[in-house]
Amino acid sequence: MKYLSLLLIVMLALLSSCDRFEHAYTAPVVTDIGEILETTLFNPMQTAFNQSTATDISLAMVYYADDYLQFGVSKSEWELELRTMLTGVANPVFDVSMDTAMQQNDTNALANWNLKITDPDTKRVVADSSFVGERLVKIGDKWLLKGNQMTCEPPVSKQLVIAEYFTFRTCPSCPPAEAKLRDLHAQYPNNFIYLEHHTSGGLEIAGDNTAPYYGAYSPPVSIFNGREKVTLSNVASLAQYQSLVDAYVLQDTPIKYQLTGTPTLSGRDLSGSVLLTPLAALDQSNVVLNYVIIEEVSPYTNVNGVNLHNVVRAKGSISLNGVNLANPINFNLTSTVDLPEDMRLVIFAQQKPTTFHNDATILGGIDIPLIRKGAK
Repeated sequence: MKYLSLLLIVMLALLSSCDRFEHAYTAPVVTDIGEILETTLFNPMQTAFNQSTATDISLAMVYYADDYLQFGVSKSEWELELRTMLTGVANPVFDVSMDTAMQQNDTNALANWNLKITDPDTKRVVADSSFVGERLVKIGDKWLLKGNQMTCEPPVSKQLVIAEYFTFRTCPSCPPAEAKLRDLHAQYPNNFIYLEHHTSGGLEIAGDNTAPYYGAYSPPVSIFNGREKVTLSNVASLAQYQSLVDAYVLQDTPIKYQLTGTPTLSGRDLSGSVLLTPLAALDQSNVVLNYVIIEEVSPYTNVNGVNLHNVVRAKGSISLNGVNLANPINFNLTSTVDLPEDMRLVIFAQQKPTTFHNDATILGGIDIPLIRKGAK
């Protein structure tokens, strides 16, 4: 059994998610959560792991919630995996390190952290894995790990389908389109995401030319995978939403995306790097890399009083013309507005000719949670 490969499946959370749950908007709790989690969870967990053996890791499993779930792997199954990995390792050394954390409310938080296991006798690295967007729950006075709460491993062979939706807060005819996009996301949480661009009303991004490029001047307008432009929100238009997404989600991804390290978000600044591996011939002459920060659930509402979702709050892009894709691509973004706490990062390459003629093909992408730099 290739134990490292088994453990590294956690990294697939960077590519897509199998089971994203609906979240009611709650204002984030401002607290020094990073220091608290290090002191009460991650440091004690490392001590407990280092007191473990292949036959007994019960001390460490105390720090996992009973409803722990990581790509369908339960707490008991994960314990068995860990014990299997330690078979034949006489004195395993565990290194538990937390990178970033964000408290969502009194009893829920997110964290990015790393688990490294080495065999000091052979100098072999048994596993070195990052857990991105790990859910945490506070039970009593203790914080526990819950996993990513995804019920299956993402099928990375299929592309992430992206709809770019154009609206404004007081748009009278937009709510049906927004509701349909949310329904499609619930139907395909694994590989469909929509980006809600506001063209006016205070949520627009200064200097962004995405709407002019697509000619999206009369919301609601949705562009599916950079190729299909659908206007209005009548029955026929919404049926077209469904048929387009039904077709696109079946297509294999043309590019494999892998973040190299955890993106750093500090104040209004975002930085990170991503490795793109084309799975088919790619003419890079007119390809750009887009990186977009969206607010998953906004405190703002539409005309029907429903909270807005996936609102674009910052956006950047760089040309890939002449770029050596064998190396990770660094990206940097400075937002023109203060960023919310409830954020996701969507990264996607796109063929972008100078003039749009239903040919700005989006080449898959990734969608991951963003967590502000913690106390470390």
